[in-house]
Amino acid sequence: MYKIGDRVKFTFLSEELFGEIIGKIDKVKWKIKDDSGMVYPFIYGNEPKKVKGVKYETPLGIIISKIN
Repeated sequence: MYKIGDRVKFTFLSEELFGEIIGKIDKVKWKIKDDSGMVYPFIYGNEPKKVKGVKYETPLGIIISKIN
């Protein structure tokens, strides 16, 4: 799906940004450096699924799409 070096469009606190993936944190989270040089360490690769009976945390940032 995504790999280090990919250019992506992502959100952080509902603001749409553009940047490059610079690292993988775990199976679902990525480290992204935006075009201004700011690093976002915990951006989800997609919206976490809601599970019944489990408290759901809203992620601060989500990757929207890969830019070619």
